[in-house]
Amino acid sequence: LSDCLLPTTEHSSYNLLALPQDLTLLASVLKNKAFCEGVLRNWEILSKKYFYSSEERFIALIINFFPGSLPKLLSKSSTSELIKVLESTQLSNVEIQVQIVDCIKQQDPNYRFSLTVEDVKGSSSSNVDLNVAWRYLDVTDMDTASYVLENVNAETMIKIALMRDEIMTLSKWFESKKRIRALVEVFDQYASLTEQKSFLGQHSVVIEAKIPIFMKKLIEKKVNSFLQNNDLSILSNTELYISAFPSFIRPSLPSELLQESVTRDQCMQILLSHQNDLKEPLLRMIHRLLTSSHVDVSKDVSKSIVLLFQECYTASNSTVDQIILSILKECHAAGVVNKYPFGFGPYVRELSQIKNLSLYSEVCIKMVEDFDKTKLQNLINHFPLHPDEVDNLNHSDSYSLEYILSFMIFILENGQVEARTFLSHPVFHVILLSLSSYDDVTRSTGYTCMEKLSYLVAGESFREKGMCTYVLGMLQNSVTEENQRLPHLMTYTLGIMISVLFTPHQPIYLDICHFLLQRPTLDFTDVPLFYSLFCSSTLAYRTVQNWLLKVLVVAVRTEEDYRILSRRHVLPICMSQFHTPLTDKYTLKLIRTLVGRCWGIKSSYVKRDLEASGVLESLFVL
Repeated sequence: LSDCLLPTTEHSSYNLLALPQDLTLLASVLKNKAFCEGVLRNWEILSKKYFYSSEERFIALIINFFPGSLPKLLSKSSTSELIKVLESTQLSNVEIQVQIVDCIKQQDPNYRFSLTVEDVKGSSSSNVDLNVAWRYLDVTDMDTASYVLENVNAETMIKIALMRDEIMTLSKWFESKKRIRALVEVFDQYASLTEQKSFLGQHSVVIEAKIPIFMKKLIEKKVNSFLQNNDLSILSNTELYISAFPSFIRPSLPSELLQESVTRDQCMQILLSHQNDLKEPLLRMIHRLLTSSHVDVSKDVSKSIVLLFQECYTASNSTVDQIILSILKECHAAGVVNKYPFGFGPYVRELSQIKNLSLYSEVCIKMVEDFDKTKLQNLINHFPLHPDEVDNLNHSDSYSLEYILSFMIFILENGQVEARTFLSHPVFHVILLSLSSYDDVTRSTGYTCMEKLSYLVAGESFREKGMCTYVLGMLQNSVTEENQRLPHLMTYTLGIMISVLFTPHQPIYLDICHFLLQRPTLDFTDVPLFYSLFCSSTLAYRTVQNWLLKVLVVAVRTEEDYRILSRRHVLPICMSQFHTPLTDKYTLKLIRTLVGRCWGIKSSYVKRDLEASGVLESLFVL
């Protein structure tokens, strides 16, 4: 029968009458391994010639009697064929059904398939893998969830518990203390810290009310082990249990943990280290302890501890520094501050030993001058206009905006920095950009800095004082509303222009001076210097043109900035440079980058306007 059904050549004739119509007899034939392998090799021919209407029955039989053929069969069968197999009643192996569904979903993610507990229990497969099949069971049903959770491994149990959080709570399932114990132990041993926080964050109240006494003692024992055994490996879980089960912890324990965390030599070494895997969990636990109701920050935290945290701080946007900043803010709110609240890193010890106020001013000036220019430039070029954009910064390569602005207010209030040093430093550019922030507090802080800076400039004498006083006054006269938000295009460009005032050797110095002195106020709907620089007829035309393009590439960030460009027809004028022999490759590259920058703005208006204006089409052709 095998020989007559499966000839050796593709073009041989088939004796179709030799195929048994009785599926029982066919099933006995399919037990022959060689026959099944031959069917798979010639599947396309067989399905076209004979199994035109009953291929799903034949596939089901092959799968049931020769499961090893499934991978090959899936690759040879179409999605429609596999769907027919699932919809028929021929498959008795749930695991195979799940594999087929997974294959279908790769091609059709919207395909829906479901199983019932009865399907799983009644399967001919003696050991159905619920760790795979549970995805097609209705685990929102309490009976189904109970059956599945009691028959899956730890990893699957965690997935189901977290998924049910989104659908319904596990309160009913927690009526059994045995189940609570099993689930809590599984999350404690196998789940990641993020999974534990997600689970306990929603169910800590239920667990705390019904958890057995022995589990309460176990949790307290784990927290105590940090004190008794110097076990730093459990820092993450200690922080988690303190936040999730505060009633399980004796009242005096958080204060004891806090003192040990900041005074123990091993912990201090971790805090002062630059790279240590235990630093972040240790800081998280300390922050959690400071926010605990059992800790009185004003009594339990000394000024020496605050100095320790300042010494650990590097003022970056890294996760570690953000936690340290939160700790310092908690201490400041409780009134635990020292004379030098904004000192950080190596300057802390130097500041703490100063008694002469004049020397203190020198250190503050040195701190500003020693700011990492690369980190400041990263903050300027990727300024977070929205609070949530802070996470998009390269954390370790950018300064913290919140810290920089707070530090600037502090030194400006105390007059501990020279006006010229401040205005010529990139940190002044950061203050200007804060006026473009969508966050009201950030803008308000920026305007406060500008006000104090005006007083500082008025009381000093330096070469560029007249021009700087005029520009600051012009900016003040241009703001017509309280806490007004200015376009990023204007604040970024203005910051660049002010920095040029301190470098008169640059070819654009005179152009910038002429632009600033020609008007009493700034036009926030204009592109400064665009026509005069982009269409320059001087010998240095290429230099000034590229300077302007480099400024615009960074300055255009929002739909408002794009509308300003459109109003002045900036992009069409830039595109005209593609047809002139005087334009070099670098200039063309900057123009392409500017168009790409505009296209990257998250605005449907910008994308529609770019498509309608023909800029994209022209750029593609050119």
